[in-house]
Amino acid sequence: MEQADDHHDVAHRGLGAMLPRDANGVVDPALRVYGTRNLRAVDIPVALLYFALHTQGVVYAVAEKAADMIEDEQVEKL
Repeated sequence: MEQADDHHDVAHRGLGAMLPRDANGVVDPALRVYGTRNLRAVDIPVALLYFALHTQGVVYAVAEKAADMIEDEQVEKL
């Protein structure tokens, strides 16, 4: 019987998602999804690193950073 743990192998999912579009990237550094308008990807696959820990904290950090970027972008438009 296999045991589950809190460590998730995320290296194979989305590795390289935040690359230039011509390098088969999915999102730009501001997490905007290429080829769309007003859509951002805020999840663990945008990370380019392998995490040997539970990914929930990483997702929280990515979401917090994304919220800051969106807020800053909206303030600039005013």
